[in-house]
Amino acid sequence: MRYSERSRSEQLAGSFEIKESLEGCKVVVSTDGGRIRIFEKKRGPKTKKGRNLYKGAWREPKALIVYTVREDGSMERTFSPFIDGTLKGPDAVFSMIKFYLEKLGICDAVKVLFIADGARWIWNRVEKLMISLGVKKWYELLDSYHAVEHLGKISELQKGWKASERKRWIKKT
Repeated sequence: MRYSERSRSEQLAGSFEIKESLEGCKVVVSTDGGRIRIFEKKRGPKTKKGRNLYKGAWREPKALIVYTVREDGSMERTFSPFIDGTLKGPDAVFSMIKFYLEKLGICDAVKVLFIADGARWIWNRVEKLMISLGVKKWYELLDSYHAVEHLGKISELQKGWKASERKRWIKKT
């Protein structure tokens, strides 16, 4: 926890050094939300066994990853990916993405691909982010897991199809 706090304070102070560069690289940027449960001690008396009571509020962390890929699309092993996250919300995670991409020199990349699920909080911010970074051309891709999920919902609208027909249609599509 202390290391994390120290690292984040250095980041905010501007003394955070990144030696890697995206010059000549094919870059993938991705973000997504999740769910975690934060347990906090409840105020008041303890249990009969002397244990604290807890309340567990659900929170949505926002995570990000920036990595490079080879020609065949596999992850480049010589570049250490940047992985980070926050509980502060969409604007906070996008400011973190902007911070990393600026430090890494995203404008020098050969190609930039942004991968995410279908969440509006992501796609409503991508174009503004890329323009603010000076990226002239980038690609956007819906991740395969969520694409299949959406295709499944579409196939369910076809009431006359059997389950096997739906599966075949999803695989074909």
